[in-house]
Amino acid sequence: MLRIRLKTLPRFLRNKKGMAAVEFALVAPVFFALLFSIMEVGWVFFSEGIAERAKKDATRLIRTGQIQQISTENDPEAQRKAVYNAVCKLSQVFGPCSESLTVDVVTFDSFKQLADDDSEVICQNSSKDLRDKLKFDPGSDDSIVRVRICILYKTINPAIGLSLKQTSGEKDRIIAQHIFRNEPFEKNIRQNQNQNQNQNNG
Repeated sequence: MLRIRLKTLPRFLRNKKGMAAVEFALVAPVFFALLFSIMEVGWVFFSEGIAERAKKDATRLIRTGQIQQISTENDPEAQRKAVYNAVCKLSQVFGPCSESLTVDVVTFDSFKQLADDDSEVICQNSSKDLRDKLKFDPGSDDSIVRVRICILYKTINPAIGLSLKQTSGEKDRIIAQHIFRNEPFEKNIRQNQNQNQNQNNG
C-alpha cells in the first residue's frame, strides 16, 4: 500500500488541474479589495469636488450682491431659497436635497467675533433643534460672511471605504466652508445710478 502511494505521489505533484482556480481564490480577495478601495477614493474626491463647486457658487452669489438684490422687497426667504436651489442643483446627485443638504450663512461684526464662534456644523441628520437654528444672513457692503455647506452621502462600500466622519444611516459628511468679505456692491450700484442720472440730465 505504501509503495502504491509513493508511486502516485510524483504523478500527483505534476498534476496542475485546478491550479488557476486556486490561484484566483488566493488573489481575488486582495484584488477586489484594492479595486473597491480605488473606487471609494474616486467617489470621495468626486463628492468633495461637488461640495467645493457648490460652495464657490454660493459664495459668488452672496459676495457680489446678486442674492441681496434678488428681491426688491429684500425678502430673506426668497434670497435663502435662491442660494439653496443653486447649491441643490449640484448636490442633488447624492439624493434629495431635503435629506442631504444644509446651507448656513452667518454674518459677523468682526474677525474676532468670528474667531470666538465655536458653533458646530449643522447637517440634515442633526437634531431638529439644531436644524431650526440654521441662519441665512448674507449681509451688505463689506460684511464678514461665513458660508457652511454640509452634504450627506453614502459610501460605495462602507466596509472597505475610507474611514471618514460617518454618521447614522451609513452616511458620511462632506463639509465645505468659506469666509470672505462682501464687495461694496450697494455703493457701486448707487454710483452707477448717479452716473446714469447725470447722463440723462446732461
